[in-house]
Amino acid sequence: MLILSVNGGLGNQMFQYALYTRLKFEGKKIVLDKSRAFCEMRKLSRCTIFDVYKLDKRYSFGCFRYLFSKVSSHTISIISKKILGLYKELEVGKYDEKVLDLKYGYLDGYWQTEKYFSAYRDELLVAFKPIHKLTEKNERTLKLIQKSFYPVSIHVRMGDYNSPENKAIFGDICNEDYYIRAINYVLNKYTNPTFFLFSNEPNKAKDLLKGLDFIVINNNDEKSAWADMYLMSKCKCNIIANSTFSWWGAWLNTFSAKEIVAPKKWMNTREMPDIIPPEWTRL
Repeated sequence: MLILSVNGGLGNQMFQYALYTRLKFEGKKIVLDKSRAFCEMRKLSRCTIFDVYKLDKRYSFGCFRYLFSKVSSHTISIISKKILGLYKELEVGKYDEKVLDLKYGYLDGYWQTEKYFSAYRDELLVAFKPIHKLTEKNERTLKLIQKSFYPVSIHVRMGDYNSPENKAIFGDICNEDYYIRAINYVLNKYTNPTFFLFSNEPNKAKDLLKGLDFIVINNNDEKSAWADMYLMSKCKCNIIANSTFSWWGAWLNTFSAKEIVAPKKWMNTREMPDIIPPEWTRL
């Protein structure tokens, strides 16, 4: 038996579920442990993937890791290894084919590369269809995107990325210079693009890119952020941040000739060699 931990934000949870999908379709006996995701997202007033999508509901029996919430993470790891045989991701953003051969254990990681699941794209496109209806505001935005000759989404990740800890890890990568280069790349390559700006702090994102011509989307809060991802996926081109949220907005884009622009670097603290698909443009 394999148990795969689901945790982190919406984008991270989607990577974890995508690996689960592959392992399940390849005949592995695997269940999901959603306890960490529900605990973390409840504290942040955010949704989990299980609130947003109609997903496989076979989970482990609950909160194994959170039974030990007052114990150090080191002690938790020792307990996990002894009881379940903990298999921790070797390196974030780097493909680890060994995980595909496991038959038992507790899988703990982010698994941030499509190399784990690209063969199951059709199944994941179905799995990651939202179960909720769009609000009237989002419906109007969708119609505007559909009417545009060449709609382009720009995602600017702010909010938690501005904390001192996260800034050291993710900061000064997708800055003003990156977005200007990305926008100019699109302007030089495509006719009549319309830019749609998405952000968890749209007013600050607008100030970051002031002087540029775009439509600011300010329809959703943390609980309805899934709708931003959905709307981004309906554009023909996506300029993404170093964020798994906008990564999935781009990956779910089904336009046959889509263009995805991504940063060359994903983190300041380590290499992420496999997170960006080779056909995406890196600037």
